[in-house]
Amino acid sequence: MQNDQESVAFGRVGVFWLFLKAMDDYYGNCIDKVNLPQSLLNDHMRLMPLTEMTRYFGIIEEQINDELFIAKGCSKIQLNNFSPLCSVVCSSPVLFVALIRFNTLFKSLQSGTKVTTVRSGNIVKWSYQTKLAVSQERLNDGIVAAWVFVHLLREYMSKDYSPITIHLPGSRIGKVGELERIFGCDILWNQAKTEVWFPASALEKYSTANNAYKGKIRIDKVDVLNYIDIPDKNDFSRCVYELINYSRAFGYPKLEFIADLLMMSPLALQRRLQKHQYSFSELVKFQLLYNLAPQMLVKGVLIEQVGIELGFNNPQSFTKAFKKAHNLTPKQYLEDVNEFNGMTIFSI
Repeated sequence: MQNDQESVAFGRVGVFWLFLKAMDDYYGNCIDKVNLPQSLLNDHMRLMPLTEMTRYFGIIEEQINDELFIAKGCSKIQLNNFSPLCSVVCSSPVLFVALIRFNTLFKSLQSGTKVTTVRSGNIVKWSYQTKLAVSQERLNDGIVAAWVFVHLLREYMSKDYSPITIHLPGSRIGKVGELERIFGCDILWNQAKTEVWFPASALEKYSTANNAYKGKIRIDKVDVLNYIDIPDKNDFSRCVYELINYSRAFGYPKLEFIADLLMMSPLALQRRLQKHQYSFSELVKFQLLYNLAPQMLVKGVLIEQVGIELGFNNPQSFTKAFKKAHNLTPKQYLEDVNEFNGMTIFSI
């Protein structure tokens, strides 16, 4: 059971999908084994509780039964399976600019992460640090992060490029030299954080392979927040608000489902929300009817599909709830709302 001092941490669904697809490509049957709703996996910037990611990691690990399964599977990561990495990061023709964008984006992918790049003479040191308390989870997370960064380097270097060395925050796993062979470089264990070292000369590398990623990136104004916003893990009511968004992939958000994610009783969840001057039904209304529904409608999603995406049993129940919240039917809302203009974030 959680108490008031405990917190909720999140990661982006797209990062989990990047990992899951790589595992499936390497081992097979991982996507089917996890059996997550496709609507969730398609929504790359939706927040997912780290406890859920860890649970699904465990399901895959149990099936594979190899302590190096993450390192081996992530060798198959393809950055184009996580659209923001391609459209925002790899659209840069030069690694230096891509690296700046990568660090900015990476900070918004998981709660409590710190990403920096330091140049030391002829070497550049990219570092990644999290506040995960469990040492094995911290190591696994570091291995995934290191592989994602190595694959970014390969976008600008060569498809089999290996860095100078990698630092990992944990004790050795596998046989001596085994992980070194997987990454193709030296590994330093029991470090304070994950680091990937590579030559400074690579910063000017230009790759024509990323031509497919070039062009204007059009993001709706409200969607910009999805690229930069991640809740403080100690802001309990806001975290529940995001858990409601996550849970709608499994049906209409239920108090019991959210309480289970938080490892507390439904009554304890209600009481904690009351301390923050909210009720669970209020947060569901704010998330589904005031936040998500208007965005989807303005983007042109059919009313029937909006109801399905939000977990309603049928279009009629969605329309009734929407009208009660807005005093307008979804159709009337669309007729009254001003044209929703997007904005260009980058132009390459």
